[in-house]
Amino acid sequence: RWPLMIDPQQQANQWIRKMEKDNDLIIMKFTTQNFLRNMSSAVSIGKPVLVEDVEEYLDPGIDPIL
Repeated sequence: RWPLMIDPQQQANQWIRKMEKDNDLIIMKFTTQNFLRNMSSAVSIGKPVLVEDVEEYLDPGIDPIL
C-alpha cells in the first residue's frame, strides 16, 4: 500500500531528498506538531511527503491518508 524503507545508513533518505528537492518535499516525523493536518494538506495539494523515524506502531488516525 505504501513504501517503507529500513535505512540505517540514511542512503535512501538522502536519495529521496535529492530526487524530490525540486518538488518541495515535505519532511515530517510523527512528533511534528499538527502532523495530521500538515499531512492532509500536503497530500491534497499533491506535495511529496517523507515521514522519518517511523515506529512499529502507526497511529490509526493516519490510515485514511495512507
